[in-house]
Amino acid sequence: MIFVSDAQPADKFMMKIIRDSYLFFKKIPLIGTGLKKLRDSHFYNDFIATRFLARRDRLAVKNIIEKCFGKDRRIATYLKNIKNSKIFDLEFSYGQSCDYHVLFLYSLIRMMKPEVIVETGVASGRSSAAILQALEDNGQGKLYSIDLGQFYEGKNPLTYITDEGNSELRGFIPKDKEVGWLVPSNLRHRWKLIIGDSKTELPKLITGLNKIDIFYHDSEHSYENMTFEGKAVWPLIPRGGFIVFDDIKWNQAFNDFTSANQHDLNFNYRSLGVIKK
Repeated sequence: MIFVSDAQPADKFMMKIIRDSYLFFKKIPLIGTGLKKLRDSHFYNDFIATRFLARRDRLAVKNIIEKCFGKDRRIATYLKNIKNSKIFDLEFSYGQSCDYHVLFLYSLIRMMKPEVIVETGVASGRSSAAILQALEDNGQGKLYSIDLGQFYEGKNPLTYITDEGNSELRGFIPKDKEVGWLVPSNLRHRWKLIIGDSKTELPKLITGLNKIDIFYHDSEHSYENMTFEGKAVWPLIPRGGFIVFDDIKWNQAFNDFTSANQHDLNFNYRSLGVIKK
């Protein structure tokens, strides 16, 4: 079992240098005042911090994919391809997958060449688009997605606190849009979208499948539902297949699932938990 923390060794070293330098210079009156203003500025947040995080995310993806498949020059190419694609710059939508998720899912699929992927939770469809783009670039594979279809009215959705104490959106899709509206039409021929609750639709779906090469959970993030979905698909995951859980910091479902099921590797970075069977 391998655990990947939120920062890789090289990044930890770099962050330590930056932090130590900041702590040293901020004690100098004039320089310290200037540093504080810089850190509170839009320039710092929009350019420095954002670019550093983006670099750290790419290194994390590269590290995890290499742990799974070994060092391979194609990994860097795949990361560059998706980073420069239209899929990566899709219109913002509430509850969408972050850049790291898109980089990871695309790179994993390009390296693995899966035939069957099952996803729970689509919302506006940024992750679905990344998965489908990878399948299209591979020239094979199909994505089955299940989504309840939660819509909101107005400029942004309301929030509520779940039973586990997490803040959640009451809707993810604009009222005038459809589930997965971000997915380009040219990628939809590899996609079967199922509207409904995963508790009902997932068991029905998997009865017609012989295997699931990759399962991606991004639906209701309760302990009960995450455990249910993991247990439902685990028998169909072949050796070398993957289960990916989003928002694993919401509860202990991912940790308990990895402890209860024999597997080769598991990773944890940016609230995305990955298990390789």
